[in-house]
Amino acid sequence: MTINNSKKTAEKIVEVFTDFTLPVIKKEGKTNNDFMKDLVKVSNIVRRILLTSSQICSTQIPAYKAEILAGHMVRIFKLYDTYILMIVEKRGELAFIISRCLTETIINFEYLLKYLNTEVFKKYKRASLSLDRKFKKFMVDYYRERGLGPKPLQDKMVKSLNKTFKRSGLRLEENELKKTEWGLKKEHLKISGKAKDVGLYEIYELIFKRTSAHVHGSWHDLDFNHLSPKKDKSGMRYPNVKFMEPMPHMLFAPSIMALNATIKYWDMIGFNDFNPRIQKVIEWFQNMAEQHKDYLIKTA
Repeated sequence: MTINNSKKTAEKIVEVFTDFTLPVIKKEGKTNNDFMKDLVKVSNIVRRILLTSSQICSTQIPAYKAEILAGHMVRIFKLYDTYILMIVEKRGELAFIISRCLTETIINFEYLLKYLNTEVFKKYKRASLSLDRKFKKFMVDYYRERGLGPKPLQDKMVKSLNKTFKRSGLRLEENELKKTEWGLKKEHLKISGKAKDVGLYEIYELIFKRTSAHVHGSWHDLDFNHLSPKKDKSGMRYPNVKFMEPMPHMLFAPSIMALNATIKYWDMIGFNDFNPRIQKVIEWFQNMAEQHKDYLIKTA
């Protein structure tokens, strides 16, 4: 990157973090839609912050760690961006599915940040590659057991998987790729354990576990979202193809969680000049959440 390009990039970053104005929180909102208008407006500020932050990599840590963290930041941006899109498009239950992915990504990201100076990054890669190893073995066994040939598809897939192993930057033997879970301690292997360790267990309970119905399509999901609420004369509940209307509270926790993770990322990089501005956006969402709670109490 040239000096001029570096200067333009730096100027763009500064612009993103300084050139925004948060809406004044009104004392009273008359409808949920009144809240949603301002919430969507500020969520677009969050999107800009996440996108910009995800373009920065640390040069103070080993490259294989820096790229894993940067990749998580990019994933956080993409998931949040899609989450907001689903809310704007008024597809509530799909937004809930995305929110679970977003929550797990942030929990993993904060766990990796907390144990930056450990070998947990290698465990993370090995756990991911274990699935590729299983698929590679399946492809080889599938063709061998059936005596199939020529086998161009198998060879192409195996070649692609070998490239994946090589690209990982780790010298992994086959017997090292058996564990599909990762963490420094036994209690950290599950996402719930990581959530407890980084202080996000309440968020895990609030978002990750409660969205299971939407992810897996349980009766709860069918009952509330995909069947009509009332039965006809024959006792039948007919299909309901309308999407669930998103509510203001759906924007509070994911936005605050993503921004808190971003603050920690900038702290890790060693440049936290923008963090006070990010903190102001967090406080805006917190104040809006309190205002919306008062509204719900009054209209209950």
